[in-house]
Order: sequence, then structure tokens, then C-alpha cells
Amino acid sequence: IDDICRQAEVLGLPLLGCPLVPHAPYQERIEAALRLIASSSPIPVLRVCNGDLHLEHIAQWRKEHIAPLALDALGAQLYAPLWKVPYDELLLDLTASATPCRVCATDGAVALGTLFDATLLANLGSEVCVFT
Repeated sequence: IDDICRQAEVLGLPLLGCPLVPHAPYQERIEAALRLIASSSPIPVLRVCNGDLHLEHIAQWRKEHIAPLALDALGAQLYAPLWKVPYDELLLDLTASATPCRVCATDGAVALGTLFDATLLANLGSEVCVFT
């Protein structure tokens, strides 16, 4: 979370944390956050972005459940800038950006927190998909 806060600060973007808790439905929490943004943002919000890559059922769920909330609360469209971009293209873009990244999910082959860089990619080999 600290990294996200620093990124937002560097980009000059406001940031709103939305606590997700087991006793409150996800959609209700997201709707409350969107309404808070609508009531406090000095500029219009045009897009609500997500990082969906390729999972059709998740993208469909967002279209059915989150898109209407974004439209109703903000007049914003749901936007997935990475949707169906080929992994090779994403990897080239990420490598070229020199953005330091760390592994945040793993099947155990790589330790959480490992630096995601050219050395790691070389050690993993081409048979490993780094985006799943």
C-alpha cells in the first residue's frame, strides 16, 4: 500500500482507500467509494480503471456489476487498458519502463517479494508464464 501511495503522490493523483470487509458486500463498498469520489472530486472522473488481463468471467462480472455503479455514481466508464494485450507485449513494455516490480503472487516456484527483473525471467525459462 505504501508503494501505491508513493506512486499516486509522484503522479499528483488523489487516492482513496476502500476497505473491503467480510461483513459488507463488495459492491456496496465500491459503490460507497465511488459516491464519495463523486461528492469530493474537484474534477470529473471519466474512467474507472482495472487491471484485467484475460479472464473473461471476471471482466464480464465487472461489466455487469461495477460498470453500472461507475456510470451511476460518476458518469464514468469502466476501462481495462491491459485487456487482451499479449503477454509478450506487456512484458516488453514493463521491461522497457525500468519500473521496479516484485512478485506478489506465486505457486511457490518463486519467493514472494522477489524482484521481477531480467535475471528472474532468465532463471524461470520460457515454459513459465509470468502473468498467471
